[in-house]
Amino acid sequence: MPEVFDWVQPSLLWGTDARRTTPGAAFFSPPLLGFEGDDFMEQFLTSVGARRPEAFAARVAAPGVAAPLKLFQPSHGRYYLTCASLCCRQPGFPDREVRRADGESVFFVLRKRVGQSEFAWVAGPEGSLWQHVARPRELVPEGEERLPLMPAHTADGRPLHFGFIPAASGDTYVGRPGQTPVAPETGDPRRHDFDERIAGALESLLALRLAVADAERRDPARRRPVTESTLFFLLDLGEFLEANAGAVFSTLSAPTPTAPASLGGARRELALYLRRLKLPRLNARGEVAGVDDVAAAIARVCAQRPALRRGDALPFGYNAWDCREWTERTDTGAAGGPRAAADELTRYVFAPGVLDAKTAKTQALDVPKLSKFGEADRGEYFLRYVYERPQCDARRFYVSRGTVPFTLASFFDLDAPARPIRIALPADVSVAGLRKFKKNVAFMMSKELRNKMAQITGREKDILDGKPAGPEGGLDIGHICSFSIPVITLCAFIVLMIFLVLLNIIFWWLPFLKICLPLRLTAKDG
Repeated sequence: MPEVFDWVQPSLLWGTDARRTTPGAAFFSPPLLGFEGDDFMEQFLTSVGARRPEAFAARVAAPGVAAPLKLFQPSHGRYYLTCASLCCRQPGFPDREVRRADGESVFFVLRKRVGQSEFAWVAGPEGSLWQHVARPRELVPEGEERLPLMPAHTADGRPLHFGFIPAASGDTYVGRPGQTPVAPETGDPRRHDFDERIAGALESLLALRLAVADAERRDPARRRPVTESTLFFLLDLGEFLEANAGAVFSTLSAPTPTAPASLGGARRELALYLRRLKLPRLNARGEVAGVDDVAAAIARVCAQRPALRRGDALPFGYNAWDCREWTERTDTGAAGGPRAAADELTRYVFAPGVLDAKTAKTQALDVPKLSKFGEADRGEYFLRYVYERPQCDARRFYVSRGTVPFTLASFFDLDAPARPIRIALPADVSVAGLRKFKKNVAFMMSKELRNKMAQITGREKDILDGKPAGPEGGLDIGHICSFSIPVITLCAFIVLMIFLVLLNIIFWWLPFLKICLPLRLTAKDG
């Protein structure tokens, strides 16, 4: 049996609510973690090593209701990490050790989505550019930028890999005009979206269902995350059919066990296929209460889409189905399994004539370019983890599902948080303390600040007692306290003081001089 590996969320999140993204893909989608403060690494390692997962789960960054997640820069006081666990696809998801001695490596890549296409940042002879990726889950383009991953361990000893997201490099992820090649879509452009959201989610969901099959016999509550994920998978499949195969979607809730005669050819085969697949319906205690076909389950889930999209808490057993039997048979008679089930569903959906032709045209892609204001059109980004095994007969890449999409904020983003800036003034104002400063340091004090200081100087105790402060100073000048007085100025002051002292010795007696002026008086005759 060949080895199969998956990138999954860290074990710290396995027991938490995963409704931050679509639960059907959350388990296999690496999370993004947001931190505030320059000690973000200490915060991350502390939350990873904690016995309780609440501190770690609180760091998971989630997108807004109407806008994608925006990553701010370290200059804004925000830092972002991503982490995931590399596990074997076996019951319990045991950890996979990276054999670096054999040349194996792990890393993550930053991808950009434009329309229905995925682009990778690849270094070329004339500089880096965005290059189209035809098979994003299978290959890594030669020259694509590989971002490093570092190891860490949780409190229970399970390893995980984490990396720093270069959110401050948004300006470097800009394709110059004429430098971004756009390969035309081969076949139906909706195929990539279906493979990523529907077929890939079904394969991951069924693999998870088989992995917990033994554990649920001991604890039926272990089935709950799988059944909740099944709800959202059925919702995604129903919405895809509604948007691209409306005639088939409108017949899903029909009471007749066969497809209506209005459907013909491949559309009728798809409708019959969805009615042949049976899913056990579970009650509130997790017990089988009946059996529904997939078509009826999709119709019931789509009827509850407002509550599901709002993330309302749904009690276990409310429109919940067990998807394990989906893997136990295929129409072709081949051995059942997650991959076979996903391939079979894809074959029925993309059979000729099933999807509406009006949306099958390839739309012009909005490639990155410079706007008239000089700002780059950054678009939406996401991350993928990669496990590389070069020692195989053919180099193998195990690529994860994409993270939640995000945008990179610019330095002058209006929504960016303000980093607190504090400039500490000297605490030691003695001569010895002030002499430690460099000679080019100066402090400028405005008139307003000087007057405010004059109000409280010498009256600190009165102010603490509630008495009013004194009057402001009346001198309308600013003070500059400088430590860059030239040596010639100091020498001139010294010489001036010397001359003043000497002259004082010579002329100090001048005030005691008496000046007598003779006056001529005329005597009077008797």
